Amino acid sequence: MNEKVFLGLFEKGLYTMQRTETSVTHHVNQRIQHAILGLCNESGELLEALKARIYYDKQFDLVNLFEEAGDMWWYYMLLVDEMANLLQTTPLDIFKHIIDMNRVKLNHRYKDGEYSEEQARVRDKDAEHKAMQKVVWDLTGRKDRFNEEKRKEIKTKVKKKRYRPEDETE
Repeated sequence: MNEKVFLGLFEKGLYTMQRTETSVTHHVNQRIQHAILGLCNESGELLEALKARIYYDKQFDLVNLFEEAGDMWWYYMLLVDEMANLLQTTPLDIFKHIIDMNRVKLNHRYKDGEYSEEQARVRDKDAEHKAMQKVVWDLTGRKDRFNEEKRKEIKTKVKKKRYRPEDETE
């Protein structure tokens, strides 16, 4: 994750940072943590079902597929809802920007609008990231906040163990 993106997330309360003499620990917002761990857990349950089908010749259970997809959807909605809360917008607005970001990434990757194995393998991830960053900045209106002065201010507060995202004012 590049520094600008990290600082943007940091400012909005996704991360708080606590420095110790030997390490830096990151504490992730509880709802975001719950959503990410839930998504990973449910993905793992789908993988288990697929593994059982491939290696143990067990039937793939369609009811289980629906159940796990529903559970994943619930965790995804939790993530989107908390992103909307943090950015003071609506979940629908977050969905629109996620879809727009994915469209921008794929348009950048597949210049002619057609999938090709070559373009999927050989791609400029930095350029894709920069293109997607513009979508995030459009949503957050925060591009102007990513300046050197702000970065230094946050780093100074972190070093002095004084930084708390809730202290930030718009």
